[in-house]
Amino acid sequence: MQKIQEMEQLSSIQGLPVDRNALSKLVSMHPRLSGPLSNTSHHMGSQGGGLSGSTQVALAHHIWPSVSDDQWVKVEVALRDLILSDYAKKNNVNTSALTQSEIRDIILGPEITPPSQQRTTLNSRISSAKEASQLTAVTTRTTNVHGDELIVTTTSPCEQAAFDSKTDWRVRAISATNLYLRVNHIYVNSEDIKETGYTYIMPKNILKKFICIADLRTQISGYLYGVSPPDNPQVKEICCIAMPPQWGTYQQVYLPSALPEHNFLSDLEPLGWMHTQPNELP
Repeated sequence: MQKIQEMEQLSSIQGLPVDRNALSKLVSMHPRLSGPLSNTSHHMGSQGGGLSGSTQVALAHHIWPSVSDDQWVKVEVALRDLILSDYAKKNNVNTSALTQSEIRDIILGPEITPPSQQRTTLNSRISSAKEASQLTAVTTRTTNVHGDELIVTTTSPCEQAAFDSKTDWRVRAISATNLYLRVNHIYVNSEDIKETGYTYIMPKNILKKFICIADLRTQISGYLYGVSPPDNPQVKEICCIAMPPQWGTYQQVYLPSALPEHNFLSDLEPLGWMHTQPNELP
């Protein structure tokens, strides 16, 4: 403790920054720094170094002895050998077996990098993979609708969980196969018929095909094309339903802004459009 205080006083007199931790490491690393220190000179010796058996005087504003570059190289090598021998003695290892990276970590300390988001994500995935590899296998014995016994072994949680759908797609798929039966119950309200307006004739086969490709909840639509008899222009006979690319919901359906163009439609007159809906309008 007294030695550290003396080195702090010497550093403050010479106008150098004082680091108690660095001074403590220096005293513990170099046992030769045991004599009294002054602000004019100090002695430094190392076993096998370039300053062995000699006295070097430091300049007025220098803490370390003022020596040449070649002598400092020898001192650094001596200090490195001193640190490595002390490390080898404490850990019972051979210094010749140490690699250059290990020697660098022993002298300068290991390189510490700040944690990154990528490394954190990688560690979490590795830990989750280890947990998944330690799952317990579960064997389930069930019987299907035909009376056959099924034995299934699962290991992951997703395989052990029961299937649960948030939509009634199964009911809708089964009910959609019976849509053709609704064609037999189509009627037209006579109250909406006007003698002064147009009369539209819808073939049953076209209407049946349009209903069979529909859905119970999602709306579909198509453009009506037809012709008029030469003797009665007030009558419109529907010849086809053109269905362009579209997407719809249970409330509305979206169509392209332009009418479809095709050779089959060149001789036909666009009469309007029709769409399905899940429920009757109020």
